[in-house]
Amino acid sequence: MASLRMHKVNELFKREIGHIIQRDLANPRIGFATVTHAEISSDLKHATIRVSVMGDEQQRRTTVAELDRSLDAVYRVEELLDEVHDEQAHDENLNNDAPQEPSEKHDEPDQ
Repeated sequence: MASLRMHKVNELFKREIGHIIQRDLANPRIGFATVTHAEISSDLKHATIRVSVMGDEQQRRTTVAELDRSLDAVYRVEELLDEVHDEQAHDENLNNDAPQEPSEKHDEPDQ
Protein backbone atom coordinates (compact mmCIF):
# COMPACT_ATOMS: atom_id res chain seq x y z
CA MET A 1 0.00 0.00 0.00
CA ALA A 2 1.43 3.35 -1.02
CA SER A 3 1.88 5.99 1.60
CA LEU A 4 -0.47 8.93 1.76
CA ARG A 5 2.31 11.17 0.46
CA MET A 6 2.90 8.95 -2.60
CA HIS A 7 -0.84 8.78 -3.21
CA LYS A 8 -0.92 12.60 -3.28
CA VAL A 9 2.09 12.71 -5.63
CA ASN A 10 0.42 10.19 -7.95
CA GLU A 11 -2.80 12.24 -7.99
CA LEU A 12 -0.85 15.44 -8.63
CA PHE A 13 0.88 13.88 -11.62
CA LYS A 14 -2.35 12.42 -12.94
CA ARG A 15 -3.93 15.88 -12.86
CA GLU A 16 -0.90 17.75 -14.22
CA ILE A 17 -0.29 15.34 -17.10
CA GLY A 18 -3.97 15.64 -17.99
CA HIS A 19 -3.55 19.42 -18.09
CA ILE A 20 -0.42 19.11 -20.23
CA ILE A 21 -2.31 16.94 -22.74
CA GLN A 22 -5.31 19.29 -22.83
CA ARG A 23 -3.52 22.65 -22.79
CA ASP A 24 0.02 22.30 -23.99
CA LEU A 25 -0.04 19.68 -26.71
CA ALA A 26 -1.34 21.75 -29.59
CA ASN A 27 -1.64 18.77 -31.90
CA PRO A 28 -4.91 18.32 -33.80
CA ARG A 29 -4.13 14.60 -34.27
CA ILE A 30 -4.45 14.02 -30.52
CA GLY A 31 -8.05 13.09 -29.90
CA PHE A 32 -9.95 12.98 -26.63
CA ALA A 33 -7.59 11.42 -24.09
CA THR A 34 -8.03 11.14 -20.32
CA VAL A 35 -5.29 10.24 -17.86
CA THR A 36 -6.75 7.42 -15.80
CA HIS A 37 -3.77 6.42 -13.68
CA ALA A 38 -0.36 7.72 -12.64
CA GLU A 39 2.08 5.79 -10.50
CA ILE A 40 5.38 7.36 -9.55
CA SER A 41 8.20 5.22 -8.18
CA SER A 42 9.16 5.83 -4.56
CA ASP A 43 12.50 7.32 -5.64
CA LEU A 44 10.58 9.69 -7.97
CA LYS A 45 12.66 8.66 -10.99
CA HIS A 46 10.07 6.71 -12.99
CA ALA A 47 6.40 7.04 -13.78
CA THR A 48 3.75 4.79 -15.26
CA ILE A 49 0.93 6.73 -16.89
CA ARG A 50 -2.27 5.17 -18.26
CA VAL A 51 -4.49 7.03 -20.70
CA SER A 52 -7.98 6.27 -21.96
CA VAL A 53 -8.64 7.39 -25.53
CA MET A 54 -12.07 7.87 -27.12
CA GLY A 55 -12.85 7.18 -30.75
CA ASP A 56 -12.61 4.38 -33.24
CA GLU A 57 -9.58 2.10 -33.48
CA GLN A 58 -7.75 4.37 -35.94
CA GLN A 59 -8.36 7.50 -33.84
CA ARG A 60 -7.11 5.70 -30.73
CA ARG A 61 -3.97 4.48 -32.49
CA THR A 62 -3.24 7.93 -33.89
CA THR A 63 -3.76 9.60 -30.51
CA VAL A 64 -1.51 7.13 -28.70
CA ALA A 65 1.19 7.47 -31.37
CA GLU A 66 1.06 11.28 -31.15
CA LEU A 67 1.23 11.18 -27.36
CA ASP A 68 4.27 8.91 -27.60
CA ARG A 69 5.91 11.43 -29.94
CA SER A 70 5.26 14.35 -27.61
CA LEU A 71 8.69 14.38 -26.03
CA ASP A 72 8.30 17.91 -24.70
CA ALA A 73 5.58 16.58 -22.40
CA VAL A 74 7.95 13.85 -21.22
CA TYR A 75 10.55 16.46 -20.37
CA ARG A 76 7.92 18.48 -18.50
CA VAL A 77 7.09 15.36 -16.47
CA GLU A 78 10.78 14.91 -15.66
CA GLU A 79 10.91 18.52 -14.49
CA LEU A 80 7.84 17.94 -12.31
CA LEU A 81 9.45 14.85 -10.80
CA ASP A 82 12.60 16.87 -10.05
CA GLU A 83 10.50 19.59 -8.39
CA VAL A 84 8.64 17.08 -6.25
CA HIS A 85 11.92 15.37 -5.33
CA ASP A 86 13.47 18.73 -4.37
CA GLU A 87 10.40 19.64 -2.32
CA GLN A 88 10.53 16.29 -0.55
CA ALA A 89 14.21 16.79 0.29
CA HIS A 90 13.46 20.30 1.52
CA ASP A 91 10.64 18.99 3.77
CA GLU A 92 12.97 16.35 5.22
CA ASN A 93 15.61 19.00 5.92
CA LEU A 94 13.04 21.17 7.67
CA ASN A 95 11.99 18.22 9.81
CA ASN A 96 15.60 17.48 10.72
CA ASP A 97 16.31 21.14 11.51
CA ALA A 98 13.23 21.61 13.70
CA PRO A 99 14.10 23.08 17.07
CA GLN A 100 14.45 20.51 19.76
CA GLU A 101 12.52 20.70 23.00
CA PRO A 102 14.44 22.98 25.34
CA SER A 103 16.17 21.12 28.07
CA GLU A 104 15.27 22.01 31.61
CA LYS A 105 17.36 24.87 32.84
CA HIS A 106 17.96 25.33 36.51
CA ASP A 107 18.63 28.82 37.76
CA GLU A 108 21.51 29.02 40.10
CA PRO A 109 21.16 31.48 42.94
CA ASP A 110 23.19 34.69 42.66
CA GLN A 111 26.14 34.83 45.02
